[in-house]
Amino acid sequence: MLDSKLQRVTLTHISLTLVGLMWVFPFLHYYHKYPITTFYQEWWSALLGVLALAGLIARDYWREAAIPRIVQLPVALIVVVLLQMSLGMMPYAGQGLLYIL
Repeated sequence: MLDSKLQRVTLTHISLTLVGLMWVFPFLHYYHKYPITTFYQEWWSALLGVLALAGLIARDYWREAAIPRIVQLPVALIVVVLLQMSLGMMPYAGQGLLYIL
């Protein structure tokens, strides 16, 4: 038996599904007469994106999210690279920006 939590579909699940459809559905829309596709695909994408924003209405979305501790490592490395760039320890600024990327 599945747990009742797994069977419940929330507004977040619906929003994530709509975001996935926003990326996939415009490419599956086949209606066009000209060699260049029309704006029907973009309209579908925009509509699905606006519908996906419905998840922002829910109160559960605005709870304080727990940030994992592993996130501190990339942030610390970015701070070190920015510090080295500001002190002139890197010969090229692009090199530091590439590390940050």
